[in-house]
This record gives sequence, structure tokens and C-alpha cells, in this order.
Amino acid sequence: MNKIDTKPDQVSSNNETLLAAILNAADYVIITTDTNGIIQRFNKAAESHLGYSADELVEKLTPAVFHDPDEVMQRAKQLSEEGISVEPGFAVFAARSRLLPGGDTNTWTYVRKDGTRFPVSLTVTALRDDSGEIYAFLCTANNLSERRAVRRIKAQYAAIIDSSTDAIMSKDLDGNVMSWNPAAVKMFGYTAHEMIGQPMSLLIPEDRAGEELQILEKIKRGESIEHFETIRKRKNGTIFPISVTISPIKDDAGVVIGASKITRDITERIKMDRMKSEFISTVSHELRTPLTSIRGALALLVGGVAGELSEKVKPLIDIAHKNSERLILLVNDILDMEKIEAGKMEFDMQPFKLMPLLEHALVGNHAYAEQFKVSYELENSLPDVMIKADANRLMQVFANLLSNAAKFSPAGGKVMVSVERIESRIRVSVKDNGSGIPDEFKEQIFKKFAQADSSDTRKKGGTGLGLSITKAMIEQMGGSIGFESEPNVQTTFFFEFPLWHEPVAEVAVAHVTEQKTPAAGQRILICEDDRDVAALLRLMLEQIGLAADIAYDATQAKEMLFHGEYAAMTLDLGLPDQDGISLIRKLRATPKTADIPILVVSGNAAEGRKELNSEVFNVVDWITKPIDQSQLESALKQAMRQASNAHHSDTHPRVLHIEDDEDIAGLVSTIVGEVAQVDNAYTLAEARRMLQSNIYNLAILDITLPDGSGMELLPILNGATPPIPVLIFSANETSKLDARQVSSALVKSRTDNAQLLAKIKQLVGKE
Repeated sequence: MNKIDTKPDQVSSNNETLLAAILNAADYVIITTDTNGIIQRFNKAAESHLGYSADELVEKLTPAVFHDPDEVMQRAKQLSEEGISVEPGFAVFAARSRLLPGGDTNTWTYVRKDGTRFPVSLTVTALRDDSGEIYAFLCTANNLSERRAVRRIKAQYAAIIDSSTDAIMSKDLDGNVMSWNPAAVKMFGYTAHEMIGQPMSLLIPEDRAGEELQILEKIKRGESIEHFETIRKRKNGTIFPISVTISPIKDDAGVVIGASKITRDITERIKMDRMKSEFISTVSHELRTPLTSIRGALALLVGGVAGELSEKVKPLIDIAHKNSERLILLVNDILDMEKIEAGKMEFDMQPFKLMPLLEHALVGNHAYAEQFKVSYELENSLPDVMIKADANRLMQVFANLLSNAAKFSPAGGKVMVSVERIESRIRVSVKDNGSGIPDEFKEQIFKKFAQADSSDTRKKGGTGLGLSITKAMIEQMGGSIGFESEPNVQTTFFFEFPLWHEPVAEVAVAHVTEQKTPAAGQRILICEDDRDVAALLRLMLEQIGLAADIAYDATQAKEMLFHGEYAAMTLDLGLPDQDGISLIRKLRATPKTADIPILVVSGNAAEGRKELNSEVFNVVDWITKPIDQSQLESALKQAMRQASNAHHSDTHPRVLHIEDDEDIAGLVSTIVGEVAQVDNAYTLAEARRMLQSNIYNLAILDITLPDGSGMELLPILNGATPPIPVLIFSANETSKLDARQVSSALVKSRTDNAQLLAKIKQLVGKE
């Protein structure tokens, strides 16, 4: 008789509900039977492990349903040999359990509904009433295959952690070490015994002490700290660079209890990066310099500098010239890609009007398109639209997209360029009607060395790097790029940048709207917050025949300088919204105001002069208040002469070319000869001597010289009276910091003869 079911006085209905809930909440198999082996209860875990529902097995006889019959017969035989009689169909484990007051645990085999088998750790307990009589059996079973799998996984993880070359550690929320693998021992010099239980801060240099507190705060919030780089300290005190990834450790309830850290020593990587950077710099100079000479000389021959070439020679020169261009493109692309991957490509982000740059790009690439009998056409224009980007890098982007479109357009075709505003973004599109991009190749289009048809690319030319470089540059400047292509119909490459607006203060706008545009070269801007002093300065200037406008703060001054043309400006250093020294630096870093003569008129002029003493920003004079009118007049006349000499000289300009490569020096002299007199200096020392004894209108400067860097000459060139404009012409690209100290910068191998001549004409005022 079923004691569980037939003793209602033992279990109330509430207790029955509670019992059912407990059984079903367990994560291991629980089955009860009566003394005849008939199943009475079958919990949720039993359903999950065995594949049967409770309804299918309750009131069924066990072990016949889910026990291995061979194992049952073998156990029955074993019990029989021990003198225990087992009736057919009766639960073998029940018979066994009658002999054991506390139950017996055995390794057993269960058979799932689908026939698969799995091992269990089976415990059978006899349930007895108050008189000691057995009225039921309780069977509990744990799935050993799952336990074995967990143990196996844990062993595998332990093996991975122990064999890892990365230091893998863990710590609690107080920052104390909980685990420490062999790689951590090797990396930091501490054994696991020395570190476990100790604060992780032992590894942190004193100047980075705050890092650990910040990390712990993030971990307590459950945040993962994805890959970052820092420095740490070994047991012997040496400091070394590492990369770290940190993740929170949570308990079964999801509560954060600590953090795991994977740490990698990046000393060798940093050394390799430095070597790679040095290699790129060396290759830039050693490849670009001779290639510039070769291309420049061939271009001069093709252009007729040596007269009409013979029929035999001309085709050979054309071949050499064309292939020198291809080689330069390849070198430039490879060096650009290396810089991008090394994170060494710099971007000088400035706001500018887009259309003039685009129109310049169309003109500059016209000759290239003519090779393929293709023309460029601008579909529309947005004249006043501005974006913020690196103008030189954007010219590279235009060159890549325009040249690609020309190469793959049919002869006689047109490449259409459009500019449109899409909400707050500006999109530039380049469209061609060539063969297009096959569907299977579209995912690879921006990858390095990607070529949809290598045979066609060899015929057309190209490195397979252009689009990859273009995408990287666009994205690093904050833009986006994409394309659309319908084969043999139209392919469109487009990029987008946010629309840029000049930030204008309300007071400045009001002032500018009332301001009449001053005549170029005749007006002076007074930047002075004291209205009485400003009015006095205006009267002084008017007495010497100069018109003046007043800006009462730095914001207003910048706005007026941006919209107007001024021959010079006076500047008080104590302005309400920006100190005068930082304003000078800002003006010198902005192309439009880089050369404007500045007279400091301030109560603390001497202190300001001392602060700027070590810098190359030229200030015409420093006048201390109260103002000496004669000193002011003299300084302003000097400023006007400087402006006139710098921009309106009618004399034959004289140029100092500082370049150690004789071929490049000779080439530049040939190109510039009709525009200016060129003196050559091959070393820094020679250049210094020549600057002491001669007056120059322009200095063309190579950065890499036998006795040092050409940038060492900048204080002399910028400090001259008047300052000598500087054109960097070097195989290495100019950094943003250096670029702000010079008038212009061109890269050898990126600059053809015409571009070089045009830039020199512009800088010596002969354009």
C-alpha cells in the first residue's frame, strides 16, 4: 500500500504543495516509488535529464522503463549470489536498500527516452514510518556526465591559464590578488605565494596610483574595461609598458565579486613601432628625394626645356616619365598605408570653404583624365558651404576618387562630381559610367590591394591601396565614405562631412553688421577692452592718416579679422575673454592672420614679451602703457612697410634654398629661375652664414640635412625683420606643430614642377 498517498493525516495540503515545490526546484533527479517499485513522484529535473514527462511515468514500474536491462540483470545476479532473493520486475536497488538503514550510493546507468545512456551517482533511501516499516523509496541521482564535463572544462581552462604567455590574474573588490598564473610570475617577478592576498597596487608606479582606484570603481559598477595601455612596475623596480583588459567576475546571483585581468608586456611592440617609424622616415627620404629629381628632370625634358627632342629620344623620355609617375604613386601609397597602420599620420583639422578646394582638385587632375580621353564636370555648387578637415589630405582623397573614376570610364566619357547638403551633412559624389563593381567584390572594395580584375588593373595602373587609404583618411577626419554601383551603368563613390558653422558671439555679429569693410592695407584693428584707451588709440592713428576699427574683446577681434582686411593690429594683453598671448598664438596658427603685423600695447607688455621670448611668433613692437605716440607711429610705419615688402614687392625676389641633394637643388633652380634668384645652401651652417649677410624673400627648406634638422632655422627665419616666409620642401611630411610655424609645406614626390612653381610664385608675390 502506498504510504505517501494513504496517510493523509501525515501531510496536509499546504505541506503537499510545499513538498512539490521543493522537489521541482532541485537541479538533480528525484524519484519516489512505493514498495512495489511503482513510481509515485517524478520531478522537473528527472523530466529534463530522462526526456519523459511525469505523466508518462507516474504509476509505471521501475526499473523497466529507464534502467539499463543488462545492468539490472547483472545486479540481480549479484544479489542472488549474496543470498538475496529478487523478484522479477522488482526494483533491484529497493531490495538492496532494505539492508541499509541510511541508503546506498552506487554508480548506475540511466536510459533516456531517446535511447541514449548516461552515468549517474544514484542514492536510494528507504522511507520508514514510526514503527520502522518501509512504506516508500526515495531515489536521488546526479548526472555524472555533466560533472565530468564541468571538471574537464575546468581542467582545460586551468591548462590554458597556466600555459598562457599573458599574465592572467584576478582580484577582489578591495584590489587584493586572488589568483596569479605562471606568466604573471615571469612578467612581474613575484611568485603566487608572494602576491595572493596582497594589494594589486604593488605593481603600480607612484605616478599612476589613481589608476587602480578608478579601475575598482568601474568594476564595482559591473563595467568591462576594454583594452587600454599603461605602465607597471616589476619586483626589481623596473618600469615597463603593458596592455590590459579587465572584466568583472560575478557570482551565481550576478553580483560582482572581483575582476579578472589579462596583461601583456608590450615592450617589444613599442620598440618595433619605433623602428618601423624610423624606417618609414628613412625610406621616405631615400626614395622620395631621388624620385623627385628623376620625375622633375623628365618633366622638364618633356616640356621642352632642352628644345625639341628627336623622334628616337622622345618616346623613350615619355616612357621613362610615365613610369616614374607610376613608381612615385606606388611609393606614396605604400608609405601612406604604413603611416596609417602605425597611427603616425597627422591631420591638421581646420575649417574651410569646400568649393574652392574641389574646383582646384578638378583643375589639378584634369591632365590625368585627358590620358584616358575623359573629362570632369561639376554638376552643382554650394558656394559658401564649409567643412572642417585637413585640406591637404582631402586633396589626396579627391585625387584618388577622380583618378579611379577616370581610369575606369570609357573613352569620351564624363566623370560627374556633385555636392549636396543632406540635413546637417555635406556629401561629395564622384560618378562614372564604367564597368562598375561586381556584387561578389563589393565587400572587399576598401581592403588593401583589392582588385576586382587584376588584369584590368594592371592595364589601367594603380596599387590597390588608394581606396583603403582614402577610407582611412576620411574616417580619421571625422567623415564617412560609401559607394553605389550598378555594373555597366553607373558607379558612385561618395563621402560626407558634418556642415561646419563659424561660432559667432552675438555682440560680435552686431558689431560686424554695422562695420563697413575697410580698404585693404589701410585700416588698423585696435583690440582693447578699455573704451577710453581704445578711443585714444583711434585718435592717434587718425592723426597719422590711418583709419581704425575697435574690437573690445578677443572674440570680436577674431570675427573682424576673419571678415575684414587689416594692415596691422594693436593688442592689449589683458582681455576679458582670452589672454593676449594665447590670442597671438591662435592668430599665428590661422592662415588668414598668420602674417598680420601685431603691436602689443599693454600695461604688462614687458611680461608678455618675456613669455613669448622663446617662441617664433613675430611681434613688431611691445609698447607699454601709457602710450608714447611717436613710438606707436614709428612701430606702425614699420609694420606697414613689412606688410608691403612681404606682399607687394616689385623687385626680383631672392630665394634661399636649403637642400643637401644637389640634383634637387639644381632642379628647383631650373624651375624657379625665371621667377626669382635662387641661392643654394647645402648645410645648416652654410644657411646661417648666408642669412647673416643677405636679405631673402623666401626660404625653401628641406628638413633632413647633414648637420641637423632644417627646423632649427625657423627661429632665425621667423625672427628676421621682416619675417622670411618659409616653404618646407622635404621628403618627410611636416608635423602639425611644425606646419604652424611655416608659410607652406610640400612633400617631395607629391609635388610636380607646376605645383612647386605656383607655390613659390604665391609666396614671393609674383602670382
